[in-house]
Amino acid sequence: MGYEDLLESALEKIPKRESTKDRFEIPQAQIEPQGNKTLIKNFVDIASKLRREPAHISRYLFKQLVNIQTHLTCTYHKEIMPKNYVAVKSLIVRNNRILIIKRNSNEDFFANEWDLPGGKVLFGENPLNALKREVKEECRLEIKPIKPIDVWTFFKNNKQTQVIGITFLSKIISGKLKLGDEHSDYKWIRITEVKNYKIHHGIKETIKKFKE
Repeated sequence: MGYEDLLESALEKIPKRESTKDRFEIPQAQIEPQGNKTLIKNFVDIASKLRREPAHISRYLFKQLVNIQTHLTCTYHKEIMPKNYVAVKSLIVRNNRILIIKRNSNEDFFANEWDLPGGKVLFGENPLNALKREVKEECRLEIKPIKPIDVWTFFKNNKQTQVIGITFLSKIISGKLKLGDEHSDYKWIRITEVKNYKIHHGIKETIKKFKE
């Protein structure tokens, strides 16, 4: 008798095992809320069908609930919790005129409005260095901040984000004015001409304080 014949003969002698799906036919949980607790009335029956100790299943469920709670908490803080950040602006004066720049039409907020050069302070960045960086990125100018002239704030993103800003009086050290990609136009205007331009009221207040 060859090897294959011996193997086939041995397989025939092995008792056939009837398949069953009982283990995976889990009873529907009978839930009963009680105050801030939720009871599973047939928990022991479910554990029996799974052929597991109730204590083992309890530990597994508690672990999963903790993971879900952690995920929900992180999502809440990331997407819902209000945020704030610091911004800096530069009031650049030359020959009794101030520099204003026009935001592009595709900006998320204040599109097509006139603004002062400046932007967001990055995490760990010195505000004065941030101001110099932003003005160079937006206008290709090297500036020297002289003194702060105003502190302001506004909300955006449905009041989920608060911007806290400082405006500095500045002067140009070097460079030839050339706008970056975020702005479409620039003008040197007299302070009395500010009312003729679409500029955020907060910036108008800042210019007013400088005039005073």
